[in-house]
Amino acid sequence: MAMAAAGDVVTSLPLTASIGWNGQNPYQASGASGTCVPSGSGSTFQPNILDLAISGGTPPYSATYVLSGDPSGKIGVGPDASAQHTTLNWTGFSLNELESVNIDVNVTDSAGGHTTAHFVGSVLIKRTS
Repeated sequence: MAMAAAGDVVTSLPLTASIGWNGQNPYQASGASGTCVPSGSGSTFQPNILDLAISGGTPPYSATYVLSGDPSGKIGVGPDASAQHTTLNWTGFSLNELESVNIDVNVTDSAGGHTTAHFVGSVLIKRTS
């Protein structure tokens, strides 16, 4: 790793972010309310169902999830059961109900840089049992 000499101007790369979904789509929900968890196991298991990748900018970062396209308001975002990862949750679903949501994430770095990541498409949640 090269060190900057005194008086050198050091710049960071531009702040960028992307969001991915590591679950089934449509997600097969069980019960009227619950929390989405990742699918898969072993080498295919992803611990984050919402996979936020941030690069550039100046750490630390803060991220705010913004959901849209869910007129029923039955889909939310929050911590998973371990409180270590951010996930989607649902509440008040009837059997065979299907809802969709769009996901954006606003990311800010400690230098005031800002970017927005948009999940391409919608995440669908369907209560199957």
